[in-house]
Amino acid sequence: MDVDKDTIVIIGNGFDLAHGLKTSFKDFIKAGCGKEIKKYYDVFYSMRFPFVKNWYNFERFMEELTNYVFCSNDPFWFYKRFEGIKWNSWSDCVNEIEGAFSRFSNELIGYLSLQEKQGLEKNIPSVRQFFSDRAWVVNFNYTNTAEYYTDSVYYIHGSIKENDIIVGYDSRYDDLVNEDWFEEPETMDPELTFRNKRFLRQSLDYRRFLRKKGIAEPIVRSEGKEYLVYLAMRDADFSDTVKDYSSPYFKDYITDRQINKGFLDGLMFDRVRTVVIMGHSLLSDQMLIRNEILKKCLNLNRIVLFSYKGEKPKERNLKSQFLNNAVPDATLQVCCYQ
Repeated sequence: MDVDKDTIVIIGNGFDLAHGLKTSFKDFIKAGCGKEIKKYYDVFYSMRFPFVKNWYNFERFMEELTNYVFCSNDPFWFYKRFEGIKWNSWSDCVNEIEGAFSRFSNELIGYLSLQEKQGLEKNIPSVRQFFSDRAWVVNFNYTNTAEYYTDSVYYIHGSIKENDIIVGYDSRYDDLVNEDWFEEPETMDPELTFRNKRFLRQSLDYRRFLRKKGIAEPIVRSEGKEYLVYLAMRDADFSDTVKDYSSPYFKDYITDRQINKGFLDGLMFDRVRTVVIMGHSLLSDQMLIRNEILKKCLNLNRIVLFSYKGEKPKERNLKSQFLNNAVPDATLQVCCYQ
């Protein structure tokens, strides 16, 4: 029963790597994937920087590209760099970026599906000790590696088995205002937030509800997309044009969520005494982990941080600093996969 649980286990990509899966960004690129995105990266940075080396930096690139296109005083600059391709309207720009990220997501699902089938199932004692009936498991990965240890796993960003994953970023909009290319818009363009993880998670939760109700997949996808547009419009302060989302399915969803809360909303944070971080860089989802998990654990007294073999001290220190700042009164313990 949840009433007996007192531990949250947070899982990131390093967890898969420790179990022998080739799920790093480097592995993905070496397999010949992501060529379209690499083309955009090279053009956006004008060959100044080598291609990104990890998933966190890829998300940063995704956000910077999106912000530049929708907040620059010359958004078509990016597309002028592609010879033989003509965009006639703003919608063409939006559709091209969104289409590229959608194709990337589908490519990633295909690649990770193969990795799941070829993965090495390993029972790591230092890991297993934290997977008990007393733990809530929050998996940021799309793969099912955590199910080697427990059937009770919440995939916060979707999963391969659902054929539905989130690829996006935690918005750093406020940090970009000082960039020399940035032009403050009078109102935030809704397209700017289509890949905002906060909205993508809400849309994913809605899609999961619809699937559980047995709604046909084309309707699930359409409803999820329309809800995402609504969330973006509402956040962009288009209050004069946005009406309440009126889908009959959505009304049922709201009614259900008033009774059956979403995963994070339903956690008994006051009972949590230990948080375990396994393989998550923390940087890519720092707002969610800090504000929606750690800050809510008012009685948290221990954080266990797993460090992988060969991890640079600088990387480990950045994680430790983040955790100490988020929960200064908790004891930080560093463990290894062994």
